[in-house]
Amino acid sequence: MRRVVLLMMLAVANNSWAAGWVKVGEDERVITYANSEDTREAGNEVKLWWMSDFKATQKNNGDVYLSSRRQYEFDCKKGEYRPLFFARHAGQMAEGNAVYSSSATGEWKRVPINTLGETLLKFACAAG
Repeated sequence: MRRVVLLMMLAVANNSWAAGWVKVGEDERVITYANSEDTREAGNEVKLWWMSDFKATQKNNGDVYLSSRRQYEFDCKKGEYRPLFFARHAGQMAEGNAVYSSSATGEWKRVPINTLGETLLKFACAAG
């Protein structure tokens, strides 16, 4: 009985985690999701988690992974962003072990127009 209850609790937790992810882009290589539930606002600045779910195994500097997860901070008024966190995951949808992660805050940069970055900026600023 305990095992059944535990499995039910895990299923609910996983569904609530997945519920916040919204598909914001797709091409032949990757599906991109953003998490509107994790958006926080401080003045004009909005933090947003986003994820790349790859359709085939990726390799970079010895890391083998199927997804990556990032947190960016966007300045909605200036149209700028900076990275706050990055991780590569062994499994799809940021599941499995993180094979690499970094929490180095990057410098503010202008979001280029007609890019995924612009899509994420609009999503973050609308959600925030």
